Amino acid sequence: LGAVIINDSALQGRLVELLKGWSEDVRAERGDGIDGAVLTAVWNFAHGNEHEPYVREVAVATNEIRIERGEPSKLSNEKVGHVLRKLGLHTHRVMKGRKLVFDPSTQLLIHQLCFEYDVLPAVPQCGYCHKLQNPESE
Repeated sequence: LGAVIINDSALQGRLVELLKGWSEDVRAERGDGIDGAVLTAVWNFAHGNEHEPYVREVAVATNEIRIERGEPSKLSNEKVGHVLRKLGLHTHRVMKGRKLVFDPSTQLLIHQLCFEYDVLPAVPQCGYCHKLQNPESE
Protein backbone atom coordinates (compact mmCIF):
# COMPACT_ATOMS: atom_id res chain seq x y z
CA LEU A 1 0.00 0.00 0.00
CA GLY A 2 2.80 2.40 0.84
CA ALA A 3 4.95 1.46 -2.15
CA VAL A 4 3.55 4.33 -4.25
CA ILE A 5 5.13 6.98 -2.00
CA ILE A 6 8.55 5.41 -1.44
CA ASN A 7 10.35 7.51 -4.08
CA ASP A 8 8.03 10.51 -4.06
CA SER A 9 9.23 13.02 -1.45
CA ALA A 10 6.48 15.53 -2.30
CA LEU A 11 3.78 12.92 -1.72
CA GLN A 12 5.52 11.79 1.48
CA GLY A 13 5.50 15.39 2.72
CA ARG A 14 1.79 15.78 1.95
CA LEU A 15 1.02 12.52 3.74
CA VAL A 16 2.97 13.63 6.81
CA GLU A 17 1.02 16.91 6.90
CA LEU A 18 -2.30 15.08 6.58
CA LEU A 19 -1.44 12.62 9.32
CA LYS A 20 -0.06 15.34 11.58
CA GLY A 21 -3.36 17.21 11.57
CA TRP A 22 -5.27 13.98 12.14
CA SER A 23 -2.94 13.01 14.98
CA GLU A 24 -3.44 16.36 16.73
CA ASP A 25 -7.22 16.01 16.42
CA VAL A 26 -7.15 12.48 17.82
CA ARG A 27 -4.93 13.52 20.74
CA ALA A 28 -7.22 16.44 21.58
CA GLU A 29 -10.30 14.23 21.37
CA ARG A 30 -8.73 11.58 23.60
CA GLY A 31 -7.73 14.12 26.23
CA ASP A 32 -11.12 15.80 26.25
CA GLY A 33 -13.13 12.57 26.18
CA ILE A 34 -14.31 10.29 28.97
CA ASP A 35 -10.98 8.47 29.23
CA GLY A 36 -9.12 11.77 29.56
CA ALA A 37 -11.47 13.00 32.28
CA VAL A 38 -11.09 9.74 34.24
CA LEU A 39 -7.30 9.92 33.88
CA THR A 40 -7.27 13.53 35.04
CA ALA A 41 -9.28 12.56 38.12
CA VAL A 42 -6.99 9.61 38.84
CA TRP A 43 -3.90 11.79 38.34
CA ASN A 44 -5.32 14.29 40.86
CA PHE A 45 -5.80 11.50 43.40
CA ALA A 46 -2.30 10.18 42.70
CA HIS A 47 -0.86 13.57 43.61
CA GLY A 48 -3.05 14.11 46.66
CA ASN A 49 -3.05 12.48 50.05
CA GLU A 50 -5.56 9.78 49.07
CA HIS A 51 -3.59 6.69 48.04
CA GLU A 52 -6.51 4.30 47.69
CA PRO A 53 -9.55 6.11 46.29
CA TYR A 54 -12.76 4.19 45.85
CA VAL A 55 -14.11 3.98 42.30
CA ARG A 56 -17.12 6.01 43.47
CA GLU A 57 -14.73 8.81 44.54
CA VAL A 58 -13.01 8.69 41.15
CA ALA A 59 -16.47 8.88 39.53
CA VAL A 60 -17.41 11.97 41.56
CA ALA A 61 -14.11 13.67 40.64
CA THR A 62 -14.52 12.67 36.98
CA ASN A 63 -18.03 14.12 36.87
CA GLU A 64 -16.78 17.38 38.42
CA ILE A 65 -14.14 17.62 35.67
CA ARG A 66 -16.77 16.90 33.01
CA ILE A 67 -19.09 19.58 34.44
CA GLU A 68 -16.22 22.10 34.31
CA ARG A 69 -15.75 21.16 30.64
CA GLY A 70 -19.46 21.67 29.93
CA GLU A 71 -20.43 18.00 29.61
CA PRO A 72 -24.07 17.58 30.61
CA SER A 73 -24.21 13.87 31.41
CA LYS A 74 -22.86 12.20 34.52
CA LEU A 75 -20.98 8.92 34.50
CA SER A 76 -21.99 6.10 36.80
CA ASN A 77 -19.55 4.42 39.16
CA GLU A 78 -19.87 1.31 37.01
CA LYS A 79 -18.95 3.20 33.82
CA VAL A 80 -15.90 4.74 35.49
CA GLY A 81 -14.88 1.27 36.71
CA HIS A 82 -15.13 -0.04 33.15
CA VAL A 83 -12.99 2.85 31.87
CA LEU A 84 -10.37 2.17 34.55
CA ARG A 85 -10.27 -1.50 33.60
CA LYS A 86 -10.05 -0.67 29.88
CA LEU A 87 -7.08 1.60 30.61
CA GLY A 88 -5.36 -1.18 32.54
CA LEU A 89 -5.93 0.39 35.96
CA HIS A 90 -7.23 -2.52 37.99
CA THR A 91 -9.22 -2.04 41.16
CA HIS A 92 -9.37 -4.23 44.24
CA ARG A 93 -12.53 -5.28 46.05
CA VAL A 94 -12.73 -4.33 49.71
CA MET A 95 -15.64 -4.36 52.16
CA LYS A 96 -17.01 -0.95 51.11
CA GLY A 97 -16.49 -1.19 47.35
CA ARG A 98 -13.65 -1.21 44.85
CA LYS A 99 -10.43 0.73 45.37
CA LEU A 100 -7.61 1.80 43.12
CA VAL A 101 -4.27 1.18 44.86
CA PHE A 102 -1.39 3.44 43.86
CA ASP A 103 1.55 1.06 44.08
CA PRO A 104 4.69 2.04 42.10
CA SER A 105 3.68 0.14 38.93
CA THR A 106 0.21 1.71 38.98
CA GLN A 107 1.71 5.16 39.55
CA LEU A 108 3.96 4.68 36.53
CA LEU A 109 1.08 3.44 34.38
CA ILE A 110 -1.11 6.40 35.41
CA HIS A 111 1.59 8.83 34.38
CA GLN A 112 2.30 7.06 31.10
CA LEU A 113 -1.42 7.07 30.24
CA CYS A 114 -1.76 10.74 31.17
CA PHE A 115 1.19 11.53 28.93
CA GLU A 116 -0.29 9.51 26.06
CA TYR A 117 -3.69 11.19 26.49
CA ASP A 118 -2.02 14.60 26.82
CA VAL A 119 -3.55 15.37 30.21
CA LEU A 120 -0.36 15.90 32.22
CA PRO A 121 -0.10 19.45 33.59
CA ALA A 122 2.45 21.81 32.08
CA VAL A 123 4.47 21.93 35.31
CA PRO A 124 5.78 18.56 36.56
CA GLN A 125 4.33 17.62 39.96
CA CYS A 126 6.51 14.61 40.81
CA GLY A 127 9.39 12.50 39.56
CA TYR A 128 7.16 10.50 37.22
CA CYS A 129 5.81 13.69 35.63
CA HIS A 130 9.27 15.16 35.33
CA LYS A 131 10.71 12.08 33.58
CA LEU A 132 7.89 12.00 31.04
CA GLN A 133 7.97 15.73 30.33
CA ASN A 134 11.75 16.01 30.26
CA PRO A 135 13.09 12.75 28.77
CA GLU A 136 16.47 14.34 28.01
CA SER A 137 17.17 14.80 31.73
CA GLU A 138 17.66 11.05 32.28
